[in-house]
Amino acid sequence: MLDPTLLPEWAAERARKHLADPTLPVAEPRPAAAVILVRNRPNGIDLFLQRRHASMAFVGDALVFPGGRVDDRDTHRPARWRGPSPNEWAAVLQTTPDQAAALVCAAVRELFEEAAILLASPDGGSVLDAAAVVGEADRRRVESGELPLGRLLDDRGLTLRADLLAPWRCWLTPAFEPRRYRTWFFVAVADEHQRGQTASGESTESVWLSPAQVLALAGERYLVLPPQFVTCAELAAFDSAAAVMASARTVRRREVFPQAFCDDAGEVRLRLPQDLLSIVAAATG
Repeated sequence: MLDPTLLPEWAAERARKHLADPTLPVAEPRPAAAVILVRNRPNGIDLFLQRRHASMAFVGDALVFPGGRVDDRDTHRPARWRGPSPNEWAAVLQTTPDQAAALVCAAVRELFEEAAILLASPDGGSVLDAAAVVGEADRRRVESGELPLGRLLDDRGLTLRADLLAPWRCWLTPAFEPRRYRTWFFVAVADEHQRGQTASGESTESVWLSPAQVLALAGERYLVLPPQFVTCAELAAFDSAAAVMASARTVRRREVFPQAFCDDAGEVRLRLPQDLLSIVAAATG
């Protein structure tokens, strides 16, 4: 079973350099968004994760939730928007209304690009109805950067479904990493028709696994980084997708900023909040 506080050697080497020299430059974190897609299974839940291509510069080969950094395209807010307003999202995400709207747009865009699931609908319709008017060619144009998602939704008369997202937790990349992100994790529920797929060239595999399965396979079959590992430990306590969404909408979870330190044995570890360590112990014990 993986110990999420213990850094692998490739990360520990960078951390040691920063611990030895606090004057080393620290990269400014860029805003990012990821979507924890949840569905029901007998006696529990499954999560949708993707294995990133080993050649990716950031967390290559890792098992992650669909997501990525916010970019300029995400400032193109669609005309039709259902759910909490940017001002309401800003209060929850502890950021500005403009950035909150961009984060929501980025979350929807990344899920569409990487898993071919679009959280949008025509007026009075469902996300499945949106799939009837938005095809693979549109997804590729969005993924390539040719077409902002907001413009695609406007052109197709679709409404962005911010009401289908709920906030989970924000994670900040440790200071020793050369690429750093402040990633807001959102939750969304998939029904039996939304299977997800490996749509983007950034991933080589897509899987539906229970939180317990992810925890068991971490470090054995898959590289699972602390944000995903701890999130799966948190979600292991839930028996339905509805329960996950209810918790996401009512519980405000604090941001996590893991910091490196050397333990008494000389191992380089990440300092994580004690409440999260207790959750991990309960889920893996």
